Amino acid sequence: AFKGGAPPVLAVGAGGAGGAFNITSPPALSQSRTGAALLNANTGALLGFNAAINGPVNALVFDGNNLAVGGAFAIAQSSGGSNIAMYNVINPNNVVGTLFAAVAPAPVLSLAINAQRVLFVGGQGPHMAGRRRNGLAALSLVTGMPTSFNPNVSGGAVNGVAVAPNGDVYFVGNFDFVNDIVPRQRAAAVNAAGVVTAFAPSLDAAGFAIVLSGTDAVIGGAFTARLSRFQQSSGAPTTALPTFNREVRALATRGQDLYVGGEFTTPGSRLVRIDLSGVGPILDFGANGAVNSIATNARDVFATGAFSAIGGAAASRLASIDRRTGVLRWAGTLAAEGTAIATAGNHVYVASNTVRTFSARTGVGDTTFDASIPFPAAFTGRVPALAVVAEKVVVGGTFNTATFNTGARIDTNGISTPAARLVRSSLVVVNAN
Repeated sequence: AFKGGAPPVLAVGAGGAGGAFNITSPPALSQSRTGAALLNANTGALLGFNAAINGPVNALVFDGNNLAVGGAFAIAQSSGGSNIAMYNVINPNNVVGTLFAAVAPAPVLSLAINAQRVLFVGGQGPHMAGRRRNGLAALSLVTGMPTSFNPNVSGGAVNGVAVAPNGDVYFVGNFDFVNDIVPRQRAAAVNAAGVVTAFAPSLDAAGFAIVLSGTDAVIGGAFTARLSRFQQSSGAPTTALPTFNREVRALATRGQDLYVGGEFTTPGSRLVRIDLSGVGPILDFGANGAVNSIATNARDVFATGAFSAIGGAAASRLASIDRRTGVLRWAGTLAAEGTAIATAGNHVYVASNTVRTFSARTGVGDTTFDASIPFPAAFTGRVPALAVVAEKVVVGGTFNTATFNTGARIDTNGISTPAARLVRSSLVVVNAN
C-alpha cells in the first residue's frame, strides 16, 4: 500500500512460517524486522520501524498517518489482541491496537475504509467481538467495535473489499450467499446498511482482488478469464479485458492505468499495466515469479511476491518500478515471499510471518537507517491485513498476543516502512481525511 507525503511511504509484507523475513533495501545497514517494516518509497532504504509480527499479513490500508493491519497472527500487548490492530506511523509508540483487541477470531483477509472512517474487514467469520458477522464486518475506528453493518456473507471467505464513494461496499471471495439467503457467486455488493444490491456477477471460481474505476468494478482471481470488468450498478459485463492464463492476485489503479499482478505468463509476465480506456498498449514489467501485492504512487509501482527479477534486473521479492517506462528504480531483498505492500507518504510498509532483516542502501532521498523510530508490535500468528487510518495503523490476522518492539520505516525512495501481505485480499482507502 502507498501513502503520499514527504517522504512517501511504502508498506510491504512477506509470507513464511513465523512472522519473519529478511529484506535488503540499498545495502548500508542490516537490521532484523519481524512482522512489518517501513521503507523509503523513493529509495527503498530501511527506516527504524519494526512491527515484529510473527505471522503472515494479508492486508494493509492507510488512512492519513494510521496503518491498519490484518491477518492471521497473534499480538501481545497488555490487553491482548486477535488478528487485527491499528498503529500510528508518525508516532509508532502510539499503538491503538487495543481498540481491536480480541476482535477477530478468524483470519482477516482484506481491509477497506470509507469516507466516514469506518473500517470494513473481510475474512472467514463467523463473528466479530462476540457479535455474529459472517465474512464481512465493519468496525468503528473510534471504538474499535462492530457497527450495525451485517451483510451476513456465507459459504466461503471474503478475499477482497472495495468501497465506492456512495458508500456501497463491493467484495469478492469464495462465498455463495449474502443477507443469509440471497445467492451471489463469489462477487457481490451491499449498501451502507448491509443490504445486498443488484451487483451480481457470477464467477466460476474464487475472486481474489477488486478495484473500482469510474462506474465499473474490476475483479481478478482464479475464475476462467482471471480478470473481468462489470458495471457497478448491475454486475453486467462491460468492455472486455485481456485474458490471463493463470490467476490474478493483486490489482491497483492510477487514473486509467490498471496494474495487475499474479502468477500469469500471458498477456505478460506476472506484472502488467493495462490502459482501461483501451487506447494504450499493455506494458509488461517482466516479473519472473509470482506477484502477490502491488501499490502505486504518482511515479512508481511497487511490487512484492516470489520473483527474483523484474525486466531481467535482479530484485528479490521487492521492487520499485517506474510505472510509465517499466524501468526498475530500486530493488529490495526479502528472504521470504512477499505477501503485502502498502505506502504512506514517503514510506513503504512491509509485513510477513517471518523475521525480517533489512539493509538500507543509498539512493534518491533520505536513505539513512532510522533506528530511533520504534514500531511496538510483535505478533504471534498470521497477519493478512494492514491499513493506515489517520495517524494509526490497523492490523488484522489470526494472532492471539502481541508484544511491541522497535521497528523500521522506509520511504518511497527505498527507505523502509511497515508493510504487509496482500495475497488474495485487497486494500482500499476512500477519502482518507
